[in-house]
Amino acid sequence: MNKLHKTYLNCVYALVNVDGIFDHGADTQYGLMNYIAKFSLANDEYQISRLARSYLKGREPYIRNKTVFPKNNTSEPERSFTFEHPIPSSVIRDLLRESSRSLDEVQKILLQTSYIVVLTQSENKLIKSEYRSKMPRGWVLGDDPYARYVDTPIQLDGVIKVRGAIVR
Repeated sequence: MNKLHKTYLNCVYALVNVDGIFDHGADTQYGLMNYIAKFSLANDEYQISRLARSYLKGREPYIRNKTVFPKNNTSEPERSFTFEHPIPSSVIRDLLRESSRSLDEVQKILLQTSYIVVLTQSENKLIKSEYRSKMPRGWVLGDDPYARYVDTPIQLDGVIKVRGAIVR
Protein backbone atom coordinates (compact mmCIF):
# COMPACT_ATOMS: atom_id res chain seq x y z
CA MET A 1 0.00 0.00 0.00
CA ASN A 2 1.48 3.35 -1.02
CA LYS A 3 0.96 6.79 0.60
CA LEU A 4 -1.94 7.67 -1.67
CA HIS A 5 -3.67 4.39 -0.79
CA LYS A 6 -3.37 5.29 2.89
CA THR A 7 -5.00 8.67 2.30
CA TYR A 8 -7.86 7.14 0.30
CA LEU A 9 -8.25 4.40 2.95
CA ASN A 10 -8.74 7.08 5.61
CA CYS A 11 -11.28 8.89 3.41
CA VAL A 12 -13.27 5.69 2.78
CA TYR A 13 -13.10 4.70 6.45
CA ALA A 14 -14.38 8.12 7.53
CA LEU A 15 -17.19 8.11 4.97
CA VAL A 16 -18.50 4.59 5.69
CA ASN A 17 -18.79 5.64 9.32
CA VAL A 18 -20.85 8.78 8.68
CA ASP A 19 -24.33 8.29 10.17
CA GLY A 20 -26.86 7.85 7.37
CA ILE A 21 -24.32 7.51 4.53
CA PHE A 22 -26.08 4.39 3.21
CA ASP A 23 -29.63 5.68 3.75
CA HIS A 24 -29.98 8.08 0.82
CA GLY A 25 -28.46 6.36 -2.21
CA ALA A 26 -26.41 8.38 -4.67
CA ASP A 27 -27.25 11.64 -2.92
CA THR A 28 -24.89 10.80 -0.05
CA GLN A 29 -22.68 8.14 -1.59
CA TYR A 30 -21.11 10.00 -4.53
CA GLY A 31 -17.94 10.91 -2.62
CA LEU A 32 -17.67 7.45 -1.10
CA MET A 33 -17.92 5.79 -4.52
CA ASN A 34 -15.30 8.17 -5.89
CA TYR A 35 -12.81 7.37 -3.12
CA ILE A 36 -13.42 3.63 -3.47
CA ALA A 37 -12.59 3.91 -7.18
CA LYS A 38 -9.58 6.12 -6.54
CA PHE A 39 -8.17 3.63 -4.03
CA SER A 40 -7.79 1.07 -6.83
CA LEU A 41 -6.61 3.66 -9.32
CA ALA A 42 -3.77 4.55 -6.92
CA ASN A 43 -2.14 1.18 -7.68
CA ASP A 44 1.34 1.34 -9.21
CA GLU A 45 0.50 -1.49 -11.59
CA TYR A 46 -2.60 -2.22 -13.66
CA GLN A 47 -3.57 -5.37 -15.51
CA ILE A 48 -3.85 -4.83 -19.25
CA SER A 49 -5.69 -6.66 -21.99
CA ARG A 50 -3.78 -8.10 -24.92
CA LEU A 51 -5.59 -5.77 -27.32
CA ALA A 52 -4.90 -2.65 -25.25
CA ARG A 53 -1.22 -3.61 -24.94
CA SER A 54 -0.98 -3.97 -28.72
CA TYR A 55 -1.95 -0.31 -29.14
CA LEU A 56 0.40 1.13 -26.52
CA LYS A 57 3.71 2.41 -27.67
CA GLY A 58 6.29 3.65 -25.24
CA ARG A 59 8.10 2.57 -22.17
CA GLU A 60 6.90 1.92 -18.68
CA PRO A 61 5.97 3.38 -16.38
CA TYR A 62 3.08 4.86 -18.32
CA ILE A 63 1.74 8.20 -17.17
CA ARG A 64 -1.99 8.15 -16.34
CA ASN A 65 -3.18 10.91 -18.61
CA LYS A 66 -5.45 11.52 -21.54
CA THR A 67 -2.67 11.51 -24.15
CA VAL A 68 -1.35 8.06 -23.23
CA PHE A 69 -4.77 6.56 -22.46
CA PRO A 70 -7.30 8.66 -24.39
CA LYS A 71 -10.88 7.91 -23.38
CA ASN A 72 -12.39 9.16 -26.63
CA ASN A 73 -9.90 9.01 -29.48
CA THR A 74 -11.98 10.43 -32.31
CA SER A 75 -9.31 9.86 -34.98
CA GLU A 76 -8.80 6.21 -33.96
CA PRO A 77 -11.78 5.14 -31.81
CA GLU A 78 -10.48 1.57 -31.49
CA ARG A 79 -7.54 3.05 -29.56
CA SER A 80 -9.70 4.60 -26.86
CA PHE A 81 -9.02 3.17 -23.41
CA THR A 82 -10.72 2.85 -20.07
CA PHE A 83 -9.43 2.02 -16.61
CA GLU A 84 -11.94 -0.70 -15.78
CA HIS A 85 -12.68 -1.88 -12.23
CA PRO A 86 -13.20 -5.65 -12.54
CA ILE A 87 -14.98 -5.52 -9.18
CA PRO A 88 -17.39 -2.58 -9.54
CA SER A 89 -17.28 0.17 -6.92
CA SER A 90 -20.95 -0.51 -6.13
CA VAL A 91 -20.05 -4.10 -5.13
CA ILE A 92 -17.21 -2.81 -2.94
CA ARG A 93 -19.58 -0.26 -1.36
CA ASP A 94 -22.01 -3.06 -0.51
CA LEU A 95 -19.21 -5.15 1.04
CA LEU A 96 -18.22 -2.15 3.15
CA ARG A 97 -21.83 -1.48 4.21
CA GLU A 98 -22.21 -5.07 5.43
CA SER A 99 -18.84 -5.09 7.22
CA SER A 100 -18.01 -4.04 10.78
CA ARG A 101 -16.68 -0.79 9.23
CA SER A 102 -13.59 -0.95 11.43
CA LEU A 103 -10.41 0.46 9.94
CA ASP A 104 -8.94 -3.04 9.67
CA GLU A 105 -12.03 -4.41 7.91
CA VAL A 106 -12.26 -1.46 5.51
CA GLN A 107 -8.58 -1.89 4.65
CA LYS A 108 -8.99 -5.63 4.14
CA ILE A 109 -11.92 -5.16 1.76
CA LEU A 110 -10.21 -2.38 -0.21
CA LEU A 111 -7.01 -4.38 -0.60
CA GLN A 112 -8.89 -7.53 -1.68
CA THR A 113 -10.82 -5.60 -4.33
CA SER A 114 -8.10 -3.25 -5.57
CA TYR A 115 -7.79 -4.16 -9.24
CA ILE A 116 -7.68 -2.06 -12.40
CA VAL A 117 -7.58 -3.36 -15.98
CA VAL A 118 -6.69 -1.22 -18.98
CA LEU A 119 -9.20 -2.15 -21.67
CA THR A 120 -10.07 -0.63 -25.00
CA GLN A 121 -13.49 1.00 -25.06
CA SER A 122 -14.61 -1.70 -27.51
CA GLU A 123 -13.57 -4.43 -25.04
CA ASN A 124 -15.37 -2.64 -22.22
CA LYS A 125 -18.59 -2.88 -24.25
CA LEU A 126 -18.19 -6.68 -24.34
CA ILE A 127 -18.87 -7.01 -20.61
CA LYS A 128 -22.47 -8.16 -20.21
CA SER A 129 -24.85 -5.33 -19.33
CA GLU A 130 -26.09 -7.17 -16.23
CA TYR A 131 -22.51 -7.01 -14.91
CA ARG A 132 -22.02 -3.25 -15.36
CA SER A 133 -22.40 -2.70 -11.61
CA LYS A 134 -22.65 -6.28 -10.32
CA MET A 135 -20.62 -9.44 -10.10
CA PRO A 136 -21.96 -12.79 -11.35
CA ARG A 137 -24.49 -14.51 -9.11
CA GLY A 138 -22.85 -16.35 -6.23
CA TRP A 139 -19.61 -14.35 -6.35
CA VAL A 140 -18.13 -13.62 -2.91
CA LEU A 141 -15.08 -11.71 -1.74
CA GLY A 142 -12.05 -13.87 -2.43
CA ASP A 143 -13.46 -15.39 -5.63
CA ASP A 144 -12.00 -14.58 -9.06
CA PRO A 145 -11.90 -10.76 -9.31
CA TYR A 146 -12.15 -11.06 -13.12
CA ALA A 147 -15.34 -13.16 -13.08
CA ARG A 148 -17.21 -10.55 -15.16
CA TYR A 149 -14.81 -11.23 -18.07
CA VAL A 150 -15.80 -14.90 -18.37
CA ASP A 151 -17.77 -15.43 -21.57
CA THR A 152 -16.01 -12.48 -23.26
CA PRO A 153 -13.05 -12.55 -25.65
CA ILE A 154 -11.08 -10.24 -23.29
CA GLN A 155 -7.62 -11.71 -22.71
CA LEU A 156 -5.48 -10.32 -19.91
CA ASP A 157 -1.82 -9.85 -20.81
CA GLY A 158 0.04 -9.17 -17.58
CA VAL A 159 0.63 -5.85 -15.87
CA ILE A 160 1.98 -2.44 -16.74
CA LYS A 161 3.55 0.06 -14.38
CA VAL A 162 1.76 3.40 -14.11
CA ARG A 163 2.37 6.67 -12.32
CA GLY A 164 1.11 10.21 -12.30
CA ALA A 165 -2.13 11.88 -11.34
CA ILE A 166 -5.23 9.74 -10.93
CA VAL A 167 -7.47 10.03 -13.98
CA ARG A 168 -11.21 9.44 -13.56
